Amino acid sequence: MSGHSVFWFRRDLRLDDNVGLYEAVKSNGPVIPIFIFDPDILDELPQDDARVSFIHDQLSILQKNIREAGGQLLVFHGKVLDVYRELINTYDITSIYSNRDYEPYAIKRDKAVEQLANENDIAFYQFKDQVLFEQDQIVKADGNPYVVYTPYRKRWEALMDEQGINPLPSPEDFNWASGLEPSMPSLEEIGFERSKIEVPAFRLNTQLIEQY
Repeated sequence: MSGHSVFWFRRDLRLDDNVGLYEAVKSNGPVIPIFIFDPDILDELPQDDARVSFIHDQLSILQKNIREAGGQLLVFHGKVLDVYRELINTYDITSIYSNRDYEPYAIKRDKAVEQLANENDIAFYQFKDQVLFEQDQIVKADGNPYVVYTPYRKRWEALMDEQGINPLPSPEDFNWASGLEPSMPSLEEIGFERSKIEVPAFRLNTQLIEQY
């Protein structure tokens, strides 16, 4: 195998309207889709955490959808840098794609992955996906952030009127990497048990937004 791109799923477990995935698919090489259960996050959670059960279920659905599209989602449980070192040693990785995460730990983690990528001559790309506007897009005329809510809201609404919401089309050909071995640890294998809290199916729609 040669010239692979990695797409790193995080808060964006979907194939539709996924900016980073869309850009990865547009790259020249076949795409290896991955998700990492990070013990630095999981170790702080109770064993029956409902969020982990929900994420695991969504990953199973995502893995099925990717398999039907001709690919294979690789789900890992381990330290993020260790997982990336394993990927780099196993495949010819030329680029890593993901959508930005804005939590303090995530920013620190992503910088470490970017440094590892740079050390191995691997391009590292991140994109705006889970937010409508990033922190530097809604600022005052002098470039400083708003400290009063009302003028911030008015500027936010003005930008929404100008730009709107433009979902990306699903790629016609995902160009997944071939020959990947299935990888999906069970809840028990990552140290968890199924939560008794059931998260109902949810689908966002215009009526729900208008009633919010």
